[in-house]
Amino acid sequence: MTEATTAGTDLAGRLDLAPELRLVPAAFQETYGYAATGVWRSPGSVTLLSDGDTSLSIAARWGTIVAARPREDDVIELALMNRPADRVRMDLGCLDPGDVEAWARPGLSAAWALRDAGYTLGGTTLLAGVDLPEGVGLAATTATACAIAVALRDMYAPAVPTAALAALVSRGLRALGVTGDRESGRCLVALLGRSGTAYLDDEPDGTVLPLDLGTAGLRFLVVDTRIRGSMTAPVAERTHLPEVAAYLRGGTPAALGPALNTAHARLREAGVPDAAQDIVVSAALSAGALGGRMIWDGPGRPVLLLLRAEELGTIRTAVTSACTSRGLRPPRFLTVTPVSPAARK
Repeated sequence: MTEATTAGTDLAGRLDLAPELRLVPAAFQETYGYAATGVWRSPGSVTLLSDGDTSLSIAARWGTIVAARPREDDVIELALMNRPADRVRMDLGCLDPGDVEAWARPGLSAAWALRDAGYTLGGTTLLAGVDLPEGVGLAATTATACAIAVALRDMYAPAVPTAALAALVSRGLRALGVTGDRESGRCLVALLGRSGTAYLDDEPDGTVLPLDLGTAGLRFLVVDTRIRGSMTAPVAERTHLPEVAAYLRGGTPAALGPALNTAHARLREAGVPDAAQDIVVSAALSAGALGGRMIWDGPGRPVLLLLRAEELGTIRTAVTSACTSRGLRPPRFLTVTPVSPAARK
């Protein structure tokens, strides 16, 4: 057994890793016939509020896990556990934004951006496992791009600062047509966020703000309405983020509730939210939620709620009843608290 194969076998069998972190290296071995040499995980993310190009975001525990192995040639090969029938294999020198299949663009965006910025990458075999699909409300495409970016950086360009890597990932996602111009906040929080904090992308390295929901007895609840449509690009929002940041620094995260409500009301006046998003927000507020707003996630129509932990069950029941009584599918609920950033495991 070669050294590389032994390393990969150890990854799949390491009992100190969570089961899902062992699953992806095991699937890598099955897919390619040889072992991965590393496994990385990136969290998903949720943008809470925005003011123009500046946003306040948190990292969420659902994201993307990537197993990888360097190659001796100049080929990059990518497969997704969620799409077992599809695989892309191309020479790194031929990696062009216009030649990448849509499903592979999030995964290859980081490779394109690093090479375009002048960093030397070697060939790499990659397998990505995504916890939740695009549209649920947790930026799965960004998580995939960030997980692969950290893997490539760690293997080939360790000197790249993480904030600079976030900017490169955001640029790659735009260049390959995956996201619009406002993805930098999600990339920063996925790569630099910390457990119990929110991230304000008001400068290159961002600003870390305390967001201890547990101590405050609060929870964020992402509601996936399970409605999918055409891709939606975020419109300009205007929230006075310095005021929101002051509330967080002062240890009053409940103040986010009114800010979420104001953001949703302004978007509703502009005719932006889907009817299902309005239904969810209205039902949640009537049931006691502190705040709620529509959020953006590709083809999905999700909602973000802030609520007291003890009212979680009541609000879930009220939202489900409001949706089903109007002929909508029962929504999916995801309780979200800020987590640590992308890293090798």
